[in-house]
Amino acid sequence: MAALTPLLIFAFVAFLDLPVALVVLAAAVAALLAPGLWHSWDSRASLARSQAYKAFGAEFLDSVQGLATLKAFGQSTSRARRLEEKAQTLFHSTMWVLGTNTLARGITDTAIAIGAAAAFAVGAWRVGHGAMSLPALLVILMLGVEVFRPLRELRVLLHQGMLGLSAARGIFAILDARPAVDDRPAGLEPRDAGLAFEGVTFMYPGGRRPAHAGVSFAVRPGERVGIVGPSGSGKSTVARLLLRFYDPDGGRVTIGGRDLRELSLSQIRARIAVVSQDTWLFHGTVEENLRMGRPEATVDEAARGRPRRQRRGVHPAPAAGYATVVGERGVRLSGGQRQRIAIAPRAAARCADPGARRGAVVVDAESEALIQPRSIG
Repeated sequence: MAALTPLLIFAFVAFLDLPVALVVLAAAVAALLAPGLWHSWDSRASLARSQAYKAFGAEFLDSVQGLATLKAFGQSTSRARRLEEKAQTLFHSTMWVLGTNTLARGITDTAIAIGAAAAFAVGAWRVGHGAMSLPALLVILMLGVEVFRPLRELRVLLHQGMLGLSAARGIFAILDARPAVDDRPAGLEPRDAGLAFEGVTFMYPGGRRPAHAGVSFAVRPGERVGIVGPSGSGKSTVARLLLRFYDPDGGRVTIGGRDLRELSLSQIRARIAVVSQDTWLFHGTVEENLRMGRPEATVDEAARGRPRRQRRGVHPAPAAGYATVVGERGVRLSGGQRQRIAIAPRAAARCADPGARRGAVVVDAESEALIQPRSIG
C-alpha cells in the first residue's frame, strides 16, 4: 500500500495538471531516496548496537550465574565496573542508532515540506496565469498530503529493516553453518567392543598445534585403560573422537574393526557412554534427568545403571523423591548429587538393551580418561 498509493495519486494529479504533478513527483522521490545516502551509516550503527547488546547480555548472564564465585573471591566490584563499561558502550551505540534515525527522518520531512511548498507555489502561479483552475489546485493540495504520508511509512520500514538485518546476521550464521561431521546411513555392525586408534592425527579447527600426532593404541574387550597426562595433552580429545564429534585429520578410529566413518552416528553413540567431569543437568525433575539416556526406561531401570552402593543419595529429598525439581543446571543439588544423577542415565541407557551391552564407558576426569570396553551392566 505504501508503495502503490503514491503512484496512483501521482497518476491522478498528472491527469489534473502535469507540471504540478512533476513537482510533487520530484519531492516524493527526494523524500524517499535522500535517506538512502545514510544507508551505510545507519547499517553500521545498527550492527554496532547489535554487537554491543550481545556483549552486554553475555557478560550480564555470566555475572549472574557466577555471582557466588565473584562474592567468594571479592570480585563483585570489579565485575560491576566491567558491566558498567559494557552498558555504556551499549548506550552510546543505541544513541547513534537513534541519531541516524532522527537524521533520516529530518531529511524526509524536509523534502516533504519543500515539495509541498513548491507544488503550492507552482500551482498558484499557474492559477494566476489561467493555466489551471482553483478547484483543481485545491484537489491537488489535498492529494499531495496523501502522497507524502506513505513515504513516511516507507522511511520507518527502511530503518526497521536495518535493525532487523543487523540482528539477523547471527541467525544467518547459524543457519549457514555446516556440521563438522556428516552422518551416514548405518553400516555393518562392529564385530565386538574393541577400540583402536591407528595413527590418529588431529588438530581442532583454528588450533595452533595438533592435539594428537600419530597416536596409536588398542583396547581389547574386557580391558580397562587409563590415559593420564597434563592438562591440554589430549585426553578429552580421545573421548570426542570416539563419539565422532570430529573426524581425525589422519589415521582412523575403529570400534570392532570398523572405521567410525563407516558407521552412523547412532551406531557409534549407542555403544559409548561418557561421564564428563563437567556435569550438566536440565531444568526439571530428577526422574526426567535420569531418563535422559533412554526416555522409555522406568526410574528403577535408570537407577539400576548405578552401582548399588551409590544409588542412595541420587534424589536429595525423600519426601519428593525422584519428583524433586533440580533447578537450572542442578542448582538446587549438591555437587555429589549432580554427579550421581549425571552418571546414571549414561549407564542405564544400555542396561535394558541387550544389543548394546557390549560397549565402552569413557570417564573424563580432570587428569585422566578411563576407557572400559566391557559390558555396561
